[in-house]
Amino acid sequence: MILKFYFGFLLFFVGISPGFSDFQDQKAQSLAITPQKALLWKIHAKHKNPSYLFGTIHLEDERVVRLPPPVDEIFTKAQTFVMEVVMDFRALNAITDAMYYQNGQTLAATVGSTLYSRSAQVLKEYGMAPTITNSLKPWAVVMILSAPKAETGDFLDKVLYENALRQNKKVSGLETIAEQLSVMEGLSSGDQKLLLADTLVMSGQLPKIIEELIQVYLSRDLTALMHLNKIYGVTDKALEARMMQRMLYDRNHRMVKRMQAHLETGHAFIAVGALHLPGEQGIIQLLKNKSYAVTPIY
Repeated sequence: MILKFYFGFLLFFVGISPGFSDFQDQKAQSLAITPQKALLWKIHAKHKNPSYLFGTIHLEDERVVRLPPPVDEIFTKAQTFVMEVVMDFRALNAITDAMYYQNGQTLAATVGSTLYSRSAQVLKEYGMAPTITNSLKPWAVVMILSAPKAETGDFLDKVLYENALRQNKKVSGLETIAEQLSVMEGLSSGDQKLLLADTLVMSGQLPKIIEELIQVYLSRDLTALMHLNKIYGVTDKALEARMMQRMLYDRNHRMVKRMQAHLETGHAFIAVGALHLPGEQGIIQLLKNKSYAVTPIY
């Protein structure tokens, strides 16, 4: 069950929400920046066949999973499908192994009895026994509690991956599973404890928060998504800055470097989490810095 949640790990940046209308008001009052309002972008260099970059959201909601016709048409025509990390059985097994302590250490000993008890209580609603919860690492609990309870398990990235296989596309990943896991595994126990405390506070409001996130995503407004992430960030701002560097900025540079081979060949459909796209350190701007033409399509 918990394997479904890892690929939604960006969601834990979204904290307690004051409501979507309040968010829009705060957004309007913030410093103006150039809007980026599209999920699908055409990328090409001179005399090269174009490829396409698509921002995903790691959820199984039907409104998200059902590709709009313009996106589906381009996906179907693509010869190569590129995603953050290929979700084969080896990757999923590696995730499972990494989420649990292997050396006899426990969650309670790491975060203290209060946070452990609260974690065990909330995870009972996910069908997880306290003894299992106690063997989880703090970041793993954060991952589980930062996404809705799974119903089908068919979240957008997984659906794209399976459709690509059915259509006999070449499938490639921009990162290894070890690199993705290192983002969380490399956090100190103190940082993991802070993240867990924040996540437990917001867990009861997760359905409302997820709905706000979906509405922003469906509006295709990357600028609004970036503001949402800033407004509802982690309570500890120093930790938030470290996490943004580890989870977004460092990975953006790595993914741009590795997608260039696919861009040189062309005919690729590249899907990454939508929050990786906007901003001065986002993938769109990094590609422009490398002289690629990047044009909004949908």
